[in-house]
Amino acid sequence: MLLCFAALSTGCAGSSQRLPPLVEIRVERIQVPDALLTCAPSPDVPLATRQRDVAAYIAELWEAGQDCRDKLAAVRAIVRPE
Repeated sequence: MLLCFAALSTGCAGSSQRLPPLVEIRVERIQVPDALLTCAPSPDVPLATRQRDVAAYIAELWEAGQDCRDKLAAVRAIVRPE
């Protein structure tokens, strides 16, 4: 019985040679679609003579800005998913 315990206890003994931990380094490049990397162009400033022309210009300018904000939000969701 004593020999049995002696044989089993060697499995718990520390080894003088420790193996280094296995580490896998993986680099993954995040792919952002090209459509999200360009914004709608800003409209040309009109030679406005009426308020209606100025209002249309402001609306187009806001739409171009909103396009960029939407695309930036989509890129942010791809790069930093939460």
